[in-house]
Amino acid sequence: NLKGALPEGRLRQLRPLVSKIVSELSKELASQLSPALGGMANTKPSRRKSPRLDLPATVRNNLKHTVMVNSRPQIIPVTPIFRAPERKVSPWHIIVLVDVSGSMEPSTVFAAMTAAILAGVNTFKVSFITFDTSVIDLTGHVEDPLELLLEIKVGGGTNIAQGVRYAASQVTNPTKTILVLISDFEEWGSVNNLTHEIAALADSGVKLIGCAALDDDGKAAYNVGIAESVAAAGMRVACVSPLELTRWVREVIQ
Repeated sequence: NLKGALPEGRLRQLRPLVSKIVSELSKELASQLSPALGGMANTKPSRRKSPRLDLPATVRNNLKHTVMVNSRPQIIPVTPIFRAPERKVSPWHIIVLVDVSGSMEPSTVFAAMTAAILAGVNTFKVSFITFDTSVIDLTGHVEDPLELLLEIKVGGGTNIAQGVRYAASQVTNPTKTILVLISDFEEWGSVNNLTHEIAALADSGVKLIGCAALDDDGKAAYNVGIAESVAAAGMRVACVSPLELTRWVREVIQ
């Protein structure tokens, strides 16, 4: 509702609050995912001070700084070398595909926050795509949740098949890709086309998660029949909160 109506000064006041919420939820997600990401952290030589000294590298790097102390050579560590954490990037690509048709406003907010939480882990590649009867790729804004919320336009009809087809075009490594579809499954177009797109992705190895829409009271509000058809085509469908979704993602990755 505030899209385009807030001056930048007001946005500056809101950003710290939104950032704080996302930071807290991101830490929770990182904790949830740590078992799945075990072994991905590594270390590399660095001159930046850290608790872990790389003694062999320090000795090699400072051999020219040798002095005699009591007739014995002693190396002066003019340039100590430490071991700095090095995070390897996960091969997983998470595509968040959000229905922003007129009935989806409450779930759109949850979806935007969820994408920001996932992006906050700084380990996965995250794409954020919205659709109604057209498709808009908002991946460039996914790390700024407030900006993302302001960019989303809610309204119009629903063409889920078209959104899924676009998402499929972003897949480069199917077996390391998770597609998270958030929708009320009120497909205006051909349900057969939708199930065909879902089945093709499932057959390629993409992990498919369908999040049914929630209303303002947190109750499920979606087309059960179409959701069942999508599930039969290979997409796991359930009604989950953003935090429950992150736990579900962890299960899929493990």
